Amino acid sequence: MTTNEGASWTLVSSSLPVRWVTHLEVDPRDAMSVYATLSGYRYHENMKHVYHTTDGGNIWTDISGNLPDVPCNDIVMDTTYSTLYLATDIGVYYSYMGSNQWDVLGSELPLVPVCDLRLHNPSHKLLAATYGRSMYTFDLNVLTASPANVNKSSFSVFVLQNPVSDAFSLNIYSDKTAEATMSFFSSTGKNIFAGEKLKLHAGNNFTGRNLRTANLADGVYFLQINYGDKSVVRKICLQKS
Repeated sequence: MTTNEGASWTLVSSSLPVRWVTHLEVDPRDAMSVYATLSGYRYHENMKHVYHTTDGGNIWTDISGNLPDVPCNDIVMDTTYSTLYLATDIGVYYSYMGSNQWDVLGSELPLVPVCDLRLHNPSHKLLAATYGRSMYTFDLNVLTASPANVNKSSFSVFVLQNPVSDAFSLNIYSDKTAEATMSFFSSTGKNIFAGEKLKLHAGNNFTGRNLRTANLADGVYFLQINYGDKSVVRKICLQKS
């Protein structure tokens, strides 16, 4: 760290793991508050690494929390809604400042490394650049709206508190009383369970399912909800510890 425009520098990473520093994000409201992401990829290590300091690097706090053990490549701060967005080797996660709990951001992003994130403040949209699978955008305004107001379609599925440890919870919005089916698969296509029936009423439906995690390895899984001629797939990250 330098406080005199580069005339002198002070090492502030001695308490951090000796890993590749992929990004530093300084709070525009407080120069002593800094977020750091690290990657162990070059060290043949997949451990998650996200740290925060409030005193310019004298003390670093690990805020990796419930993230899966994958390299972290970039982090973006959204001061409008006090939110952090994190690029990893298996997609984008988000967390609210002051918390170490992370959730998968959105859906339908390929399971490839996300190398760079940019926040477009005027539209409040996030741009994610991937390794080999082009670029994607996400409307961040949905994080501050209720599910019924976010999606005006007849059917939508929201995963609550993702990653999960032993169960997942859903908010399924339906515009009418109907029946849907729920299936769960591993990233390699292994069928964990399939065709479970769900009875939905008009409006928001809160439901979930316990998982026999003793027989499941940590990793990425896929939840499929079939509703009439519609099929919705959501990514579930399982982390038991």
